Amino acid sequence: YASSGFFWDNALLHGLSFRNYGELSAQGKAPATFKEIYADYVQKTGKYRFPPQYAIDTLKRYSCPEYPGFSLAAPDQLRADIFLKEFAEAEQSGRWPELITLILPNDHTRGVTVDWPTPRAYVADNDLALGRIVERISKSRFWSKTAIFVIEDDPQNGYDHVDGHRSICLVISPYVRRGVV
Repeated sequence: YASSGFFWDNALLHGLSFRNYGELSAQGKAPATFKEIYADYVQKTGKYRFPPQYAIDTLKRYSCPEYPGFSLAAPDQLRADIFLKEFAEAEQSGRWPELITLILPNDHTRGVTVDWPTPRAYVADNDLALGRIVERISKSRFWSKTAIFVIEDDPQNGYDHVDGHRSICLVISPYVRRGVV
């Protein structure tokens, strides 16, 4: 927690609109096993909910109340569905926030924990959710004014060859120049 505040505080201070999807939200104990939760997701019964818990008032006010917080029990596909539903509503209204934060945490994996997805399955879930979101935004009316920054919050399996604080960052936008570092 930065003593100077977060970047969304600065955006709000300067009159920009903001929407948060799960960033810095705590999650209580999983309501069921991943297998049960995933089956519920596939069958679309809506039996399991993941109400996020925010300790920061600003985030509570500007967050999607249905979007799961940091819980590896919730499939990232569920997160993508919730975001894409709100995105469709934004396209209808023509109002799209100027700043959005969104977490897709399943790239963290649970290692080889019994009764949980394998690391490969978790990462596939994460990649598919990100791909669905990027594809939808990139084909929308908002694309010409959009920049998506994808940041992996830790390098997972140890240090890279320079520093343990480094991690991947992808920039996806019509402003990006291909082949340039």
